[in-house]
Amino acid sequence: MLRLALMLCLSVFAVLPWASTASARDVWGLAQTTSIDPRKAGTVTVRIGETRGKIKALRLSTLGDSVTLIRVTVKPVDAAQVVKGGPVKLVGPQSPVDVYVAPAEQVIDSLTLVWDENPAATGPVQIRVEALQSPEALASRPADGVVAGGRARTGSPRSLQSNEGTAPESSIPKSADAMPPPATARPPRITAAPPAPSPAPPAPGASAPAPRAAAPVPPPPPASAPRPRSTDRESTIGAPMPAPMPSPAPSASRSAAEPGSVCVSDGVCTPVPVFFGSSRDQVAGGSYVSFGFARPDKLTLGRTIVTVPRARQRGEITRPSTLDWLRGVPPEGLPDKHFVIPKNGVKIYDSEAAFLAEAKRHIAEAGDTKDHAFIYVHGFAVTFENAMYRAAQISYDLGTAGKPFGTAFVYTWPSKGSLLPTAYVYDGDSAEYAVPHFREFVKIVTQKTGVKNVHVIAHSMGNRVLMRALDEAVREGSPAWINQVVLAAPDVDKQQFERLAKNITGAARGLTLYASQQDNALRISRNIRGSGAPPRAGEVAPPAGPAVVPGVDTIDISALSTAYFLPDLDSHDKYADSPEMLSDIGAIFMKSKPAPESRNTKFRKANFQTLEYWRYAK
Repeated sequence: MLRLALMLCLSVFAVLPWASTASARDVWGLAQTTSIDPRKAGTVTVRIGETRGKIKALRLSTLGDSVTLIRVTVKPVDAAQVVKGGPVKLVGPQSPVDVYVAPAEQVIDSLTLVWDENPAATGPVQIRVEALQSPEALASRPADGVVAGGRARTGSPRSLQSNEGTAPESSIPKSADAMPPPATARPPRITAAPPAPSPAPPAPGASAPAPRAAAPVPPPPPASAPRPRSTDRESTIGAPMPAPMPSPAPSASRSAAEPGSVCVSDGVCTPVPVFFGSSRDQVAGGSYVSFGFARPDKLTLGRTIVTVPRARQRGEITRPSTLDWLRGVPPEGLPDKHFVIPKNGVKIYDSEAAFLAEAKRHIAEAGDTKDHAFIYVHGFAVTFENAMYRAAQISYDLGTAGKPFGTAFVYTWPSKGSLLPTAYVYDGDSAEYAVPHFREFVKIVTQKTGVKNVHVIAHSMGNRVLMRALDEAVREGSPAWINQVVLAAPDVDKQQFERLAKNITGAARGLTLYASQQDNALRISRNIRGSGAPPRAGEVAPPAGPAVVPGVDTIDISALSTAYFLPDLDSHDKYADSPEMLSDIGAIFMKSKPAPESRNTKFRKANFQTLEYWRYAK
């Protein structure tokens, strides 16, 4: 909460109204209309395009009931990046809200609106998109550029602010090159587009990328919308970077147009391929394919390139912060400082055979660890992007000499990526729903890729997916073909965990549980369930003690916390952001799981009742 409060204070810079660029001769005219149904969450992309000519600003209003848009994304044709902002409250046709002010007259390709579910809404709402243009721009526009029924107005557009006369809620900046990230300074939700050829990503290092020509994209197919994240407990705020490490010589085998090629050409980062299976819905946007939180009841196979900066601390996931934005850093980040998914960095395969062909090719080229692969299963409140960042970070940090460990796979299930209580309930249901698709993905990776050792790392609520899938496999007599399983901070009822764990110990060669008394996220999860609820399996909660099951190595890592006077806000992620835990996971994978005390001399044996477990001792 303290970190969130600090970031909210910094975000004050992002909510100040912007001065209008309108002159007395400028004219507001209707550019487009669209209809949305706020009774259920959704998204719509409104095409504007070159036929509307160049504009100075855009504003929105409604022709019916009021509606709140949780995200507005403006995509200029000639800008290097899209502009995002919100929330935007629209109350009627006489109260338009300015959502974009251009640094100079620009052609706008499209406008994407995202709204949340509002059960109190009475029906569909018509939304007007108005554009501010100079007389010169109007004169040069094609005849069909003016939509019938548009009512011209003169004067300045109103700044994007609360319609209730209080302090401003949000503001979209004047320049496409100065877009703030979300107020929490966490990884932004990047709106995505269907795969299509496009120019290479801009070179890193500049605070404001130079404008580049970009062809208008075709209208995306209808899709459900991801909700913007308020925070992400599996990511790290950007921090000052240590001195860069020496970079290996670039390889001439990669094309400059290939996603991640900037890493090779400039030597500032490492491209890490992450193969994935997803039971999320595909959503459309700007620079790569992304996924939302709806449940299409199918398994999608793909691969993401994540560039990992070499100048960072082991265990960190560096993403642009609010201060970075104030310095002019683009929201997608800089490859030499941040984890970045490059333009066209997400590839979707149209067949299982195509997915396997590329996965096998990567496995064959994975060097000394080519016999190993791991499947990462994320937890609650994780977006598609942040699941990719975490898997790439683990793969890179388990490797040596800048070479990622084996081959990284991710199963990403339909999490809303939100910390709201309603999202927690939704994610719990999604975890149950995801089990059949996860089993299908595990079968593909373990039985068809040819890799010898497949390990699984499940975090938080992802353990519900993993443990139920293994339990079903054992009961059906289906082989799991899994080597080592790491159960990191399981958000699973302790009693249920102990029952399931007894059944699945034969589904893998070894199971390791990391638990902590300092895990505030799991404490909140238990408190949600009310007084008397059993602790979560990832807690070490007195007097119940740790979850200890024969055949599972339980390790209490409470002593890894570095917070003495305040709550440890990152305690839920210690398995992946602690160098010591990363080293332990690497030892488990590579050394056929020796006893914990032989992997790390700080693991000391302890007893709970008649059962044995280990404690990390400083």
